Parts: sequence; C-alpha cells; structure tokens
Amino acid sequence: MNTLVSILLLPVTMWFINIYLMVSGVMQESQGSAVVAALVAGLIIFMVERSIIMSNGSKTVMVFRVCLGFLIAILGSLALDEVIFKQDIDQQMDIAKKEMVQKGVGKVISDNKLALCGLQSIEASKHAIWEESLDKASKEADGSGGSGARGVHEITRLKINIASLNEKDYLKAKTDLHLLQRRIEGQKTETIRNIEASFQKHALLARIKALADLVCSNGWMCLVYITVTLLLFSLEFIVVILKLSLPKSNYEFKLEVIEEIGRRRLMKMINDDLNHFEIATQYPVYIRAKEDVRKLSSTTVFN
Repeated sequence: MNTLVSILLLPVTMWFINIYLMVSGVMQESQGSAVVAALVAGLIIFMVERSIIMSNGSKTVMVFRVCLGFLIAILGSLALDEVIFKQDIDQQMDIAKKEMVQKGVGKVISDNKLALCGLQSIEASKHAIWEESLDKASKEADGSGGSGARGVHEITRLKINIASLNEKDYLKAKTDLHLLQRRIEGQKTETIRNIEASFQKHALLARIKALADLVCSNGWMCLVYITVTLLLFSLEFIVVILKLSLPKSNYEFKLEVIEEIGRRRLMKMINDDLNHFEIATQYPVYIRAKEDVRKLSSTTVFN
C-alpha cells in the first residue's frame, strides 16, 4: 500500500499544484475557484492513475488504461507549460493583439480606399481649377494676360466670379474629403475598441496557440520547449512506466485474493452447494423455527 501511495503521490501532487497555478495565475480566476478546480482535478487524476496501477484485466483493458494515462500525461505537460512559460506567452499574446488591431485597421482602410482615392482626386482637381481661375483673374486685372486691359473691368469681374464658384466647388470637395477621413478614423477607433474589448488574453486555447506560434518562431525556443515538455511528460507518465515494469505489490496481491475468495463463494451459491452454503439458514424465520425445534427436542417429562 505504501508503494502504491508513493507512486500516485507525484502525479496527483503535480496536477493539484499545476491546476491551482493555472486557474489562479494564468486564467486570473479567484483563489476559491482555483482550490476547487485543483481538488477536483487531483481527485480525478488519483482515480485514473489508481485504476492504471490496479489494472489486472485483459490486454484490451490494460492497453486502454495505458492510452488513458498517455493522454493525461500529454494534457498535464501542456498545462504545466502554460504555467512555466506564462511570461513568454503573455508577450506573444500582446503581439497577437497588435496583429489583430493592425489587421482590423487595415481592413477599414481597404474598405474605404476606393472612396478615399476618389475624393482625394476630386479635391486635387478642384483645387487646381480654382488656382488656375484665380491666376487668370489676376492676370486680367494687371493686364499681363487675357484682354491685356489693366483694371477691374467687366471681363475681370467675370473671371473673379468664375474663380469664386471654383473656390466653392473646391471647398465642398475638401469638406467631403474631410468628412470621409473623419468617418474612417472613427471606424478605426471603433475597430480598435471592439478588438480590445473582445480580446481574451487569458483564454486557454488562445494561449496554447500563442505558445505554438512562439515555439515555431525560433529554433532555440523550440529545443528548450521540447526538452521541458518531455521532462514533464515523463513525470506524468511515470505511473504507466512503473505499472509495466514493477512486480505486483502486497496490496495488489491482497486485492486479488479477496476477489478470488468472493468469486469462489459466488460459484458455490450458483452451484447450490448445500454442504457449504444454505441460503435459507440466513432468514430470521428459519432461525426462530430452528430454535423452537431445539427447545422441543430438549424437553423431558421432568420439565
């Protein structure tokens, strides 16, 4: 029994500590939730690991329990990785958040690119037309162009009016462009706010993906990660290894003897072996009747 307890103590303790640290530190839940989650996980792991240690059924059952232990070891190593590499994963999550923001802002820009380019082109052409009309009005007034007559005469006033109309067209195009730019900036701000509100830095699957991205980005990181993960996996898988390599303990042998005794008793019941077991003798009515017969048999004429 001591051997069994010592074998199960390491993985159960590791799972308890790991789940507590992951729930409280990584997922940012309350201390009470972390303790409850750790206790439940520790109990489940204890039951599973004990079933692996005590498995003495067919090869199919043994293989199934070994596969179950293998899966638990993988999950345990992943969970421990989340705790050990927490700071690195946090940095990768920040990078992922920035990439999401850049992608969202880029989509806003691409969606409005055609309209923005169109208004910019219109604004530029309207500005060029306005400046050209101003230049013509100026040359008409100083006599260097147009009719050649200096002064603000009828032709000059006509060209000034044309320049004024062109200015209004330019200002309208400029206003439309400014409104579109403001709308685009508003969409950018709204997109950033939505991404920041919906981004879950402590989501478990997202953190696992961030860890995979981090490991795949650098060869040395990948080597260190594999080394640590294999070590943690070995510690979690030790129960299966010991089950396959160690001989039966006294506790296991005791349980086998108890099971064999129970099996033999049941077989006697099934075979109606009345020489060893008579089920009627266990009923209270039979016991009282037997006691009455005994008393009658012991009664004499002198009583």
